[in-house]
This record gives sequence, C-alpha cells and structure tokens, in this order.
Amino acid sequence: MTLAPSGRIADFNVAFTAATEDMAFERGAARPAKVDYRFRTGRPLVAGSRYSAPVHAWQLPPIATEICAFRPKWLKSIVARASEAKTIVDVRAALRSGSRARFDREAD
Repeated sequence: MTLAPSGRIADFNVAFTAATEDMAFERGAARPAKVDYRFRTGRPLVAGSRYSAPVHAWQLPPIATEICAFRPKWLKSIVARASEAKTIVDVRAALRSGSRARFDREAD
C-alpha cells in the first residue's frame, strides 16, 4: 500500500488511529465486564511495560500507550480500516495539491 505522492505518513497515522479507536486497550479494559474479569483473575488493571520496548538496551521501557486489542479474526476488518484511512489521506493530498481539481487553486 502506497500513499499518494503528496500524502503524509503522519496524516495516515491520524486517520488510522481514528479508524481503530474502538479497539483501544483502554476502551475495552474500561468495560465493567472486563474490569471484573481482570480483577477476578488477578490481572493488573493497567497495561504492563512488557507491551513496549526500550529504545536502547540500557534504558528502562517507556510507559506503554496507545495499545490496541487484537484478535486474528479481526485482521480483515483492520485491513479494511487501513484502506479507508489511505483513501482519506489520498483524497486530502489530492485536494491539497489541486491535481484533481477542475479549477486553478491559485486563482482564488
């Protein structure tokens, strides 16, 4: 998957994060049934540092943020969301560059 020539990775990151917002660990973990399950099974209620890796071997791992829940059966949905995010970025890039516009953006 490649972005449009003027598409930016940062824009894709924002669009994909918005598309997968419902899969955020914090959202799922905050549901009452999940909190009760984690409490009953003795699991911590926060994500552990094992979900992140240190930049250098001698550093402590940073606090894990923006963790998504993932199950293999969701892969098709995740790919569809990535495709939708790419489409949004491509359309925004085309509008920004004026390459698909039928008028000269400089004339405004």
